[in-house]
Amino acid sequence: MTTMNPLRIAFRTDANQQIGTGHFMRCLTLADEICRNAADICFVSRALPLHLQQMLTERGFHCIALPESEVTLETDELPHASWLKNSQTKDAEQTMAALGAGTWDWLVVDHYALDHRFEKPLRAVCQHVMVIDDLADRVHDCDVLLDQNFYQDQALRYLDKVPAHCRLLLGPSFALLRPEFKAMRDKVQVRTGKVNNILVFFGGVDADNLTGQVLDVLIKLNLGVQVNVVIGQQHPQKEMIRQLCEQHSYNCHVQTNQMASLMAEADLAIGAGGSSHWERCCVGLPAIVVATAVNQIPITNELSKLGGCLSLGHIQKSTLEKIKESLFFFLESSDECERFSKTVFNLVDGNGGLRVFQELLKSMRIEILISDPNHPIMSYLKIWKSRQENVNIVHSSKDLTGGYILFLISCTEILPSEITQKYKHSLVLHASDLPKGRGWSPHVWCVLEGKNLLTISLLEAHEKVDQGSIWLKEHIALEGHELYDEINDKLFQAEINLMTEAIDKANVITPISQDGLASNYYPKRTPDDSRLNVHQSLIDQFNLLRISDKNRYPAFFEHLGHKYIVKIEKADHAS
Repeated sequence: MTTMNPLRIAFRTDANQQIGTGHFMRCLTLADEICRNAADICFVSRALPLHLQQMLTERGFHCIALPESEVTLETDELPHASWLKNSQTKDAEQTMAALGAGTWDWLVVDHYALDHRFEKPLRAVCQHVMVIDDLADRVHDCDVLLDQNFYQDQALRYLDKVPAHCRLLLGPSFALLRPEFKAMRDKVQVRTGKVNNILVFFGGVDADNLTGQVLDVLIKLNLGVQVNVVIGQQHPQKEMIRQLCEQHSYNCHVQTNQMASLMAEADLAIGAGGSSHWERCCVGLPAIVVATAVNQIPITNELSKLGGCLSLGHIQKSTLEKIKESLFFFLESSDECERFSKTVFNLVDGNGGLRVFQELLKSMRIEILISDPNHPIMSYLKIWKSRQENVNIVHSSKDLTGGYILFLISCTEILPSEITQKYKHSLVLHASDLPKGRGWSPHVWCVLEGKNLLTISLLEAHEKVDQGSIWLKEHIALEGHELYDEINDKLFQAEINLMTEAIDKANVITPISQDGLASNYYPKRTPDDSRLNVHQSLIDQFNLLRISDKNRYPAFFEHLGHKYIVKIEKADHAS
């Protein structure tokens, strides 16, 4: 990707009464962070509510609606397969059609009903894939996976569920929070003193109307505290809740954009798990939490063990009684409120979105390892790098950091798998028509053999040198008169072309195995291989003269006990 082109990012997520709005909102938060830089953002969704579509339109994001299925096609075993209202194969086809022509830099998938069966086909139009997940219950084909939740065993949860090169962004330090939470965090302090302000929020949908049930509890208790109630535009009992709040002087906020302020002002929250955990943590707000979905239970329990919330488990008959008991627990002990507030305040700093975006950029990085910093191709690589974005050139494997593609050019190191696994692709440029011409300086040997057609191969790095699967080849035609610098110019331009093509087509190239094909091997050349024979004519040795590196390995002959260096260059035809 050149510096002239903005990032193109596509999001595949849904929101409705069954799914809720949390997946959509965290995607929107990441999209907002990305758009601080130049970016083209597109959301692909099925039956997205109008008020959420409006949020995208207001930001200048594209919103593409997938066709609604007349019949629900559940063709796989995923626990949340019914969320898709379609088969993964059909959804992938429709998403590709929606994205249209051109290549997208990233596809971000936040959907419990999608896995590698959806993600892999999309690589035809998307260079990189990021998955946002909480469950660790399916296999993904992705380059980055974000799970912003806290688990004791979080490093093991995605073992064998993502590719080896995948960057795992795990824990609340990567929590996707809107910028207002970070801004509000800088203004609030750890909660001390009595509880005077209670915030009630059970998510954007709250299909079980826990909001109304908690309101009934608060009204009966008549605690004499300020109560702020937040509900979404889709809440099934929106008007009833509005009326209750008005009757009892509570504040009702519908689809508010002031959530950070409301949390910062509150002393205690009553609400659901999910993304709200990390919003509350960011502003140091203690909470009584009811898991409104099965997937919220383990996350809420883990946070509760840390002292980050008071977990009441999943919804059950005794939930309201537990809420009442928990309210008195906090109301009667300001020390407990302070303890909880200190714990959560230290868990999340509000910079998660920025960290995730930085990791996306790292995962797009192209790195080049070339052992000799004085290699003649370096000037070509520097010009190519200046026209690209996110390219790093190093001369030792110790300086490699990982990324998308690693190019090995005249590399004398054998890299262990621990290094190559940091990249999605590790590729070698080799100047021969592999599998013929394995070994050292094959193009030099070919010129010495009188060949005027050279080939550059781009192949996968392999523990057996020069034997990886072949990605691309480019042929170079010589006329027989070119000297060392002219041959190098054609050679290096071809290598640059192969690198550029590999980046553009990485997801659609089908590597070809060398197994079973006839091969030959060239030995390493030494300075003595540039020795001229004084008893042969220059014409007979012209190929040796023209292929010799006049600076590093010049042609020479010995006569009468002395060594003579011979350098050849073309005369100016104009003179």
